[in-house]
Amino acid sequence: MNKELKILIIEDDAVHRTVVDNILSDEGFTVITAINGQEGIEAVLKEKPDLVITDIRMPVKDGYAVCRELRDNPLTRFIPVVILTANHAQEDLVYGFEQGAFDYILKPFENQELMARVNAAVKFKELRDELIAEKQKSVLFELAGAAAHELNQPLTILKTSAYIFRDKYNKKLLSDEEFDKYLTKIERSVDRMSKIIEKMNSLKEYKTKDYARGQKIINLTDTEEEY
Repeated sequence: MNKELKILIIEDDAVHRTVVDNILSDEGFTVITAINGQEGIEAVLKEKPDLVITDIRMPVKDGYAVCRELRDNPLTRFIPVVILTANHAQEDLVYGFEQGAFDYILKPFENQELMARVNAAVKFKELRDELIAEKQKSVLFELAGAAAHELNQPLTILKTSAYIFRDKYNKKLLSDEEFDKYLTKIERSVDRMSKIIEKMNSLKEYKTKDYARGQKIINLTDTEEEY
């Protein structure tokens, strides 16, 4: 496992904070600390840690609130949070999971238990990051394929209409009716390309459709326009 990873400890008790810091630092992790939930949230946004270990009972903002805020923020929702607590009550642990915690460590703890749970959480994040990266790569290919597919038709019409337009113009064969016909084709092609590009720029959610050889591409148009 890659130990060049960053872990945030949110703990108001200096002794527990130092103990966890020393254990993780000795294992090669980069450790940052905060003394309450509010400082912890600010540290997450600034430092972007790979894992958060947070106490539950803290001033200003408790560990449950930390779990909720990180879970509800799209920028931090995939950072695993391990709650560190002396409260062994089952309902409180269940509540922690409901607020977004990945795992828990009960005080007092053994070094081996701490490291086992930390390593499990970090490994989980690494695997999830790999899946997200693969998904992003897949979406990129689907988007590139969609752009090539959707832009090809209006671009071909645009090039063909422009060629015919110029040829007839040079040969003095262009009637008013043909002038309007080919100019309309050019304008419609440009308009369709503009709409496709605009949709790509504003793309947040998408659907795919079948393409050639079993491939899928992002559906950038709801209907096929006729020319």
